[in-house]
Amino acid sequence: MKISYFLNSFLFLFLSFNYYSQYNERQLKEIDSLKLVVETSNVDSNIAESLLYLSEILYLENIDTLTYYAKIAIEIADSNIIALKNKEDINVYKSLKASALNNIGYAYSYGDKSNETITYYLESLELRKEINEQESLGSSYNNLAYIYQNQGNIPKAIDFYLLSLSIQKKRKDKDGEANTLLNLGSLYQYQKELERAKDCYNKALKLDNDVISAYSLSNLGTLSDSKSEALIFYKKSLVLFNKVNDRAGIALANENIGTNFFDLKKYDSALYYLDKAHFFYIESDRIKAIARINLEKAKVFVKQGKSISKANQIVGNSLKTAYKVNDIDLILKCSNFLYKTNKQIKNFSRSLEMHEVYLKYNDSLINSKNQKDIFQKKFEYDYKGKVFQDSIRHLEQEKINRVENEKKIALGEAKQENQIIIIISISIILILIVAFLLFVYRRLRITSNQKNIIEKQKDAVNNQKEIIEHQHKEISDSINYAEAIQKSVLPSSNIQNIREDSFVLFIPKDKVSGDFFWLEEKEELQYFIAADCTGHGVPGAFISMIGTILLNEVHNSKNIQRPDLILNELRRLVILTLTNSQGKTMKDGMDIAIGVLDKKTNLLQFSGANNPVWIVSKDNFKIANNVELHPNLSSGELNLFEVKGDKMPIGLFDTQNLYQLNTIQLAKGDSFYLFSDGYADQFGGPRGKKYKYKPFKELLLGFDSKSGTEKKEILMNDHINWKGDLEQVDDICVIGVKV
Repeated sequence: MKISYFLNSFLFLFLSFNYYSQYNERQLKEIDSLKLVVETSNVDSNIAESLLYLSEILYLENIDTLTYYAKIAIEIADSNIIALKNKEDINVYKSLKASALNNIGYAYSYGDKSNETITYYLESLELRKEINEQESLGSSYNNLAYIYQNQGNIPKAIDFYLLSLSIQKKRKDKDGEANTLLNLGSLYQYQKELERAKDCYNKALKLDNDVISAYSLSNLGTLSDSKSEALIFYKKSLVLFNKVNDRAGIALANENIGTNFFDLKKYDSALYYLDKAHFFYIESDRIKAIARINLEKAKVFVKQGKSISKANQIVGNSLKTAYKVNDIDLILKCSNFLYKTNKQIKNFSRSLEMHEVYLKYNDSLINSKNQKDIFQKKFEYDYKGKVFQDSIRHLEQEKINRVENEKKIALGEAKQENQIIIIISISIILILIVAFLLFVYRRLRITSNQKNIIEKQKDAVNNQKEIIEHQHKEISDSINYAEAIQKSVLPSSNIQNIREDSFVLFIPKDKVSGDFFWLEEKEELQYFIAADCTGHGVPGAFISMIGTILLNEVHNSKNIQRPDLILNELRRLVILTLTNSQGKTMKDGMDIAIGVLDKKTNLLQFSGANNPVWIVSKDNFKIANNVELHPNLSSGELNLFEVKGDKMPIGLFDTQNLYQLNTIQLAKGDSFYLFSDGYADQFGGPRGKKYKYKPFKELLLGFDSKSGTEKKEILMNDHINWKGDLEQVDDICVIGVKV
């Protein structure tokens, strides 16, 4: 449907004011050409596309034009999506709408409205997924990653960069892949996951993009433990920066080499490269970098025994620049330098003045709630690594009087409090275990004595029978009490309080269970855990209660939220709990699967110790850990995907590697399942065979359209029918979650 004449008139009246003075000749021709299309075209898709192109030129002068034209384009797209019937024609307008939504999100990012930005980006992403626009999907993932990075939500930023990376690999977009690897490496470096950071930089080097390779080499230098090795990286980066004539990069490489030579106490070489960096920074008028270089040169002058007064004059100018641009890190470094040098030449009044400046800004930095924002801005400005390394090194140098003492005391108290919580929790668990074992042992001894009395005094059979029955009742009562204890530790099985159309099927083999489940909801994240402990009955129940209590400790007291980190800490505490005073550790433990679902983005984080997660979806493939995941089993339009856990239990084991974090983007309508091995291992059927996993998968595919309550009932009935008259062989736990 064509735009109304009123809208056209308003549109070009809006365009006519003063824009001719704002753009070059090529841009003016583009604007006139796009105006002509909107005025004369009878094809709505051409009009909407031209509006978007216009907005992407005009927003440089007025950011509001981006939102204004994008909303008109959305109106055109929506009217055609409703009116048209041909799928290909509808997809054209869905693509245009996705681009318009993306542009509105970008405009909001300029207004520091990150939540609105994310909303529009996610809506655009869903449309692009719907029409399978691979190239645009990669752009959407990158946009979301950048916004989350600016918010300081580094794990989410990493997840979206990984999704973007998988698409770039699939499309063989080497430049895009190299750039994303550089961003990922920088985020991993910020998270102090240094091996992952190095891996990203090394992969980026293999993609033959000279600019990205230069910055990757520079960052590898900052990660190197050896000053000599770092120097090699910096010099290689300088060669590449010179090759592509990246003047800012050349300045950065010379600065890195200069500061490296300073650390190696080669002061003449340091001054040579710092002078070169100084030249290139002056050329590009980067006043903060110039001030920083002058500080480094002044340090060299002092080490070479040159005039301290001259050095102080240079750093004094740098300090003025730092005040002007409000660079707290540079203020700290300059004031600390001037404090020490003025003290050295006995200018105590100036030294005291600078010491007070240092304390003031150091206190401000420590107590600031925006340290992550400061880091992000400096990170972008100084090319992914140099300033961050300098600021952290500087913060660690000085432990100043009252501020640092208070910090140490607070840290000590917090650490002591955590240790007390862990010790108390473990002590309570051990006391409960020992008390219960002593109780059972005492009951068994009494029962054994009564049996001996029966054999010796056959004339008292009836009395002894009553005694035995009484003891049996006491043991049964104890087990019933243990069952009550376990139920009080386990969460409520009413999973629908957390997620509708979901279920928990929990069938212990005996009164008490070696399987357990764990459910939690914290802000936007929902936690679903299914665990299978060593053994069943009373021994399994002991381990399950230990697991449940320690999970609460890891997640709630220590506030560990990522599933792989939860498993790592849980394993450490389980081994510690099962180790006696002689250092001998019981080889008991558990297999466990953890799924963490983000309610807003439907991003599933999964980690497993021996156990997998199964995903049922209408999608033909899923992306897990940057790899395209293909169906394990299909039925009609439904596919079942399997993401396996690590082949390590929670407990003492030959392999003690870190557990892997798996990220899978789910769509609305998908389901996922976590379970123990009890359901598939049940013997039954006409031949008394194991149920096995393939029929289990087929059953899940067959009832996917049912409600959570119906699914639970179907699973229960199928288990009962299969088992027949045979005994249940193991505890059963199945969690099903509908997205």
